[in-house]
Amino acid sequence: MGCTTKQTLRLAFHGSVLANILLVITLVGLFIVRQTLRNQDIPTTASPETRPEPLTDTAGQICIPCDLQETTDTLYEFILRPNDNSTLCCLPQDDNLQNTILELLHGQNRPIWNADGQFDLRWWRERNHAAHLYAYFNSKGVVWNTHAHKTSFVRNLKLTEDGQLMIPEFSGAGLYFVYSFFTFDFSDVADGSDLPVGNHTVYKTSSSIINGDRDLLWTAKVGGRHKSKRQTSFLCGVVNINKFDKMESEATTYVAGENVTPNHINRALCSNFFGMFKILDFGNA
Repeated sequence: MGCTTKQTLRLAFHGSVLANILLVITLVGLFIVRQTLRNQDIPTTASPETRPEPLTDTAGQICIPCDLQETTDTLYEFILRPNDNSTLCCLPQDDNLQNTILELLHGQNRPIWNADGQFDLRWWRERNHAAHLYAYFNSKGVVWNTHAHKTSFVRNLKLTEDGQLMIPEFSGAGLYFVYSFFTFDFSDVADGSDLPVGNHTVYKTSSSIINGDRDLLWTAKVGGRHKSKRQTSFLCGVVNINKFDKMESEATTYVAGENVTPNHINRALCSNFFGMFKILDFGNA
């Protein structure tokens, strides 16, 4: 009876050891198979940055050049890095949005559709008490004009000879959203040197103060120790503007010991703009 019990226990022990060995072998085999399948799947799950021809990607997105990084918090759908190390920011598939952007960028007269049918960019130019200006340059520096692009206009405001936007009638008085954008290009500055300092400002001159100084509303600085060769500045805000009040925006660059100039402001079309539009009449503000 005692011998039989010992033999039974011995057989059970040997069976347990054998079962554990088989289990380990099975797990190792499954792991090897899993790794093999994963390696085979890598080419079919490559990241978007290796996708050829990103500007005509099959999902229908539109991609435009940008300087954002993959980790940047952005409203773009995703960011591509083609083989030439450039960066493309891609917008979701939306025919209305895409056509609007292409129209603004290239003036291609593309049709833009909504639920009611076809329309164009007239809504932009026909906003009441509004203006959108692009910069050009002459011997005096930055000059604003309404002829650089089809999206530039002045409606029920006045652009003075000094480049100020003025409210000509009391009907135009109210609460305005004012904005200004400048692009600074320091590509000709030697590597390792401090960049020139760029100043970007927005002023308001009030008609209620006779011969009064203009008020500085907003200002920003770029360049200096910030080493990026191309930098941008965007200023905006909401302002109460009365009849005959004037708004203006300026940008200059300077190096210590030298004159203030517009030399490092990018002169490409649409790189610099200034505008405003009325949000509320004074009676509703």
